[in-house]
Amino acid sequence: MERRTIVLKLRTLREKMEADGISTLDVVAPVALILSDVCNALELSQAEHDLVLGSEATEAIEEWGPARLWQLTDKGIAVADKLLAEKETATAPLTEMAAVPVA
Repeated sequence: MERRTIVLKLRTLREKMEADGISTLDVVAPVALILSDVCNALELSQAEHDLVLGSEATEAIEEWGPARLWQLTDKGIAVADKLLAEKETATAPLTEMAAVPVA
């Protein structure tokens, strides 16, 4: 996965949380939840996700699944893909894309 794709997917994760009324400054969460959300935002396979988290955290995530505060939806992923497609046609350098939010 290209670096700009990773930047866009992670930014989209943050923006989706904010759009859902969740401030990234106010969320207190176990690292396992944060890593799981990052893995999901990067569209890692289940095997890759489980490798990143380890067995204990993977089991906890599976147990907590239905009770999670926020989960990335397919719509959020589609938005990231759309923004990426728009950026691929632009001439802005990667540093500009990472530093300037898309309105």
